[in-house]
Amino acid sequence: MTAYTITPEERKLLNKLEKSLDKLVINYDIAKHEELIEWLHDDKENFINDLKWRIAGGTMKNEVLPDGYIEACKEILRAIEE
Repeated sequence: MTAYTITPEERKLLNKLEKSLDKLVINYDIAKHEELIEWLHDDKENFINDLKWRIAGGTMKNEVLPDGYIEACKEILRAIEE
């Protein structure tokens, strides 16, 4: 992933999604909140597809998702599709 300078608008998005992004960090889907911006710049379509897969119940073998994970994915998806 390429490192990007985060714009004020992107920072606002990260702040809005802070609690939801925490769920992705806890589950090791992203390493830090700012990685969302990298995904949106580098491969937004794939990131959206991954969120939709998770929302539909997609998991890795023997994976147990943290409480609130699917709701967090829904919130992130809504925010980035706006």
